[in-house]
Amino acid sequence: MTKGRGKKEAIVIVSKNIEISKVLKNTVKISKESPIFLIGKLPKRGIKNIYVCNGLTIQNFILDGLLDEITITPVPILLGNGISLFGPLTKDVKLKHLKTTILMSGYIQIKYILNKN
Repeated sequence: MTKGRGKKEAIVIVSKNIEISKVLKNTVKISKESPIFLIGKLPKRGIKNIYVCNGLTIQNFILDGLLDEITITPVPILLGNGISLFGPLTKDVKLKHLKTTILMSGYIQIKYILNKN
């Protein structure tokens, strides 16, 4: 999350207590709040954009209609078992392609807008 004048602050949504190192305590904050409650507080703190990662957290933001755009960077590994990236959703979420970028590492990054209709 970017907060005015180039200062960066990260809010980590957690389900259990974790400890943040002394080095990061000034910039990393822990939250157990729901996405809707957390998003409602951000404008008061001057935060306009957020970066959401972790499949379950992304799923909660999608289900609450809080994401406008999504960037996916597929990792070229075929998993035999694992957890679905977004988990079960109550309905299909239509995406509109914005752009695809080829990264120097050979990965690709695909950016979409979420169609909220």
